[in-house]
Amino acid sequence: MADGAPSVPDLAFDGEASSIKRDGEHLVIRLPIVEAHSLRVALQPCPCKGAKSASTADIRIRMSKAIAKAIFAKPRDGG
Repeated sequence: MADGAPSVPDLAFDGEASSIKRDGEHLVIRLPIVEAHSLRVALQPCPCKGAKSASTADIRIRMSKAIAKAIFAKPRDGG
């Protein structure tokens, strides 16, 4: 990592390591591709009628779209 900040302990999805790490001013989220759809489902908006934050809804939408795009992207060499 660029700034030497500690990472969040690895998360386990079906025995494969996943992690969330800080890289400077960014967080890098790694998870097995088989879990990507489940994460997209988990990020869907709550169907309840209570008040919602527009900013968190925007984050959910952008993250869900980015995950969908990454699922179908060509793997990069060395990654």
